[in-house]
Amino acid sequence: MTLSDDEAYVPFEPATLEVIQASHYEIIFHSREHLIGKYQAALNVENIDFTSILNVMLTDEIEQRAKVFMDTLTVTYIDYSRRVLLEVNQNTLDNIQRQIDTVRRFIEVSKQSVLALESYLSKSVDDRVLPPYFYIEKSDGYLAESIAKLRSKQTNLEI
Repeated sequence: MTLSDDEAYVPFEPATLEVIQASHYEIIFHSREHLIGKYQAALNVENIDFTSILNVMLTDEIEQRAKVFMDTLTVTYIDYSRRVLLEVNQNTLDNIQRQIDTVRRFIEVSKQSVLALESYLSKSVDDRVLPPYFYIEKSDGYLAESIAKLRSKQTNLEI
């Protein structure tokens, strides 16, 4: 049924109920899958060469509905992009924190090793006694070299 200009904007009031009842409208409730399929078929996405820009177009019988859909799609995409960015940033922060924790543990172990070596050397009664090898940090080249020189000099003195 086609409405005239006078009938097109009939307010919903008890007095206009007859006009509304005389109109033959059909309301169809489509399933979610049907609507998704309809919009997927009407949606055209084109990646502009050598850019990260997407050209998104939607064809619909009702222009205003297409605009609302595109606005909603844009808001959803921006929200998704933000959530992904936040997740990436959180993963990066977690990774950095794990690395910092590992370095802190390494520094603490090294510190304890040096303190134990210092205690061993200061409490040693015999000057000829050298610390056991496990006190020497393998990654500390200066300490390993210094103890090797000390052992060499001590060996030369004993001979």
